[in-house]
Amino acid sequence: MTLRSYYLSALAALLPLGFAHAASLPPGFAETKVASGLNPVTMRFAPDGRLFLCEKQGLLRVVSGGKLLEKPALDLTDRVDSWNERGLISVCFDPDFARNGWIYVYHTHNRDPKDAGHESSNNRVSRFTLKGDVVDPGSEQVIVEIDNLSKIGWHNGGGLAFGKDGKLYVSTGENAKGPNAQDGGNLLGKLLRFNKDGSVPSDNPFYQEYKGNNRAIVALGLRNPFAIAVQPATGLLYLNMVGANYEQIERYETGKPPEAVNYGWPDIDGPPKNNPTPQGYRAPEYAYDHGSGKGVALCGGDFYQPFSRGADAFPASYMGKYFFSDYGGWIKFIDPTKPDTRLDFATGINRPIDVKTAPDGSLWYIERAGIPGGSDEANSASKDGSLWRVRWTGEGQGGNQATKPTEKAQLLAGLKLPATAEEPLPTTLSATGIFTDRNLTPRVGIVGYGLNSTIWADGATIRRWVALPDGKKIGFSPTGEFKWPGGTVFIQHFEMPTGGTNRRLETRLLVLDATGSFGYGANYRWRADSSDADLVDPAGQEEVLKTGTREQTWMYPSSGLCFMCHTPNAGFVLGPKTRQLNGDFTYPAGNSDNQLHAWNRLKMFDPPLDEKLISSYPKTCAIDNSADSLENRVRSYLDGNCAHCHRPGGTGAGWDARYEIPLSAQGIVGGEVRNTLGLEGAKIVAPGDISKSIMHTRMAATGIAERMPPVTRNVPDAVALEVLEKWINAVKGDR
Repeated sequence: MTLRSYYLSALAALLPLGFAHAASLPPGFAETKVASGLNPVTMRFAPDGRLFLCEKQGLLRVVSGGKLLEKPALDLTDRVDSWNERGLISVCFDPDFARNGWIYVYHTHNRDPKDAGHESSNNRVSRFTLKGDVVDPGSEQVIVEIDNLSKIGWHNGGGLAFGKDGKLYVSTGENAKGPNAQDGGNLLGKLLRFNKDGSVPSDNPFYQEYKGNNRAIVALGLRNPFAIAVQPATGLLYLNMVGANYEQIERYETGKPPEAVNYGWPDIDGPPKNNPTPQGYRAPEYAYDHGSGKGVALCGGDFYQPFSRGADAFPASYMGKYFFSDYGGWIKFIDPTKPDTRLDFATGINRPIDVKTAPDGSLWYIERAGIPGGSDEANSASKDGSLWRVRWTGEGQGGNQATKPTEKAQLLAGLKLPATAEEPLPTTLSATGIFTDRNLTPRVGIVGYGLNSTIWADGATIRRWVALPDGKKIGFSPTGEFKWPGGTVFIQHFEMPTGGTNRRLETRLLVLDATGSFGYGANYRWRADSSDADLVDPAGQEEVLKTGTREQTWMYPSSGLCFMCHTPNAGFVLGPKTRQLNGDFTYPAGNSDNQLHAWNRLKMFDPPLDEKLISSYPKTCAIDNSADSLENRVRSYLDGNCAHCHRPGGTGAGWDARYEIPLSAQGIVGGEVRNTLGLEGAKIVAPGDISKSIMHTRMAATGIAERMPPVTRNVPDAVALEVLEKWINAVKGDR
């Protein structure tokens, strides 16, 4: 599993099963559905006004006269690998298209359709000749063959555009292998510059340093550069890069002599902060994190620069703006002259994957729709994608502004928290009413609890509480997830041992909405004197902590980062469930009791438990519990730290971390991996061999592209690694 796939599947899983159109647009705009039933990826307008749309399975479709033509312009379905993020990815037109009819397509060439392991493919840029509305099938000229892909399906990039200099620019993903992006020996994770015949311009900055087609590299350090667009007048190239924590618009100048640029991945994600920067580093033109930016994946984009403004063209104030779409459901825009300010345009779209300006000045977008989530199936195909056209109708007309009233959750009396994230949060922890004093004494009705197998938090200790709304109870289940009442509040408090004392770091809140199946997160950072904690900026914060003789980075996560783990697919509430609460907890009065028993006595369950059955319920254990077996300790740890993503409907990784699944069915021992990280014969767990066990390698890694768990974890868990190593050395291959 890759970091990006983790994020994408977690966030995409938050999207509704279907958006009710129309999209919400500003006053004065209206939209029309042009086509439906598509498996769409990207699109591009020809200079003559026809729209060419790439369908993932290999069909290049044409929209002419406002209608989708039945016959595709090009059919590559018999030679395209469309699995996961592969397929027919993008198209662009030669600057002299009106005379020569040349089109360029970026697609995943399948050299062996019988290869079920998806290791016989590479991305290719080809040039074809268009005659009328149909491509001459015998006209293909291969411009460049990109490096062979591994069996990893993610990060395939695929942007195409001609610059002001008349050169063909190609963006490529790093195939979910971060080091590729900084390696000049391959074409993955790069921005490339070619002559239109596929030769390499001799003025490219690495022409003398690199060999062969690698001389086409003009920029390194890209992760998944999904789309590129060029502003016609200036030659400004914007590249939409799907990052890890951040989505980034990167800049390159095609109207100036080419220069060597490095965008920083995998060592830098988003703004550089305190990271060392490589030679030629260029910070993002605009970047937004998944919290404050409310984004999932930055996909399509285009400059609003119509060739011939028609009756449906936008007002002049939009000229030159850069519109971009995010898989989270929206289209926004920035002004390239002051790119730090982002402005809203459209919301309520089911996975918008591309947006383009038509020659007449209308704005078109693709709604990919399909299956929510980031699984192989969800990424590979859509059957209900659609194409939309947005036009200007006049001030005050056509704005689909109706909003559905939000049902508010009932909270515990005395708490001063909003029912939804749309309302302002208290700026200090004390103002929430959760604790009655600086000693963290909770308000009456708030119950402390612990987990048998807690998450790893870079060495910090964690305390937990839950507040049920007045009169509400938990729907109990001996397995799986509980049904939590709307308005429930969960509190996690983190402290770091430093020199014999504990330093208070932060207190995180998770507040459930009226349905009890979703909600919002908030984070409060403690002041140095522990007098109070202040609301963390939605973008999150970082701090370098001194713990003993070493330093470590502590991340105060953005509010949106909560949703990387807290997904509806995982039940949204991750920790408290039967197998985690079936153990003793010491309460403030000093008494210890089984938590299921205690919560039952507090009348927190509906229906009440039959307490005679508690001992028969599943029970996880701590990783350092030497009284339990190595296998149980490892499986409990994986359940607590990994199961929110590694489960059916979660990431594309092929193993299941849930404790209640038998080990033989989890796909862990001898399980296949997609990204081997360069380890020959690698498995999820290779019996008796930690050097080939990707689980151990990932847990020990610190790089942003390799580490697991990926969110808010900077320091490896030494105890867990030791136990995992002992178990791997002892495990048998027939498990």
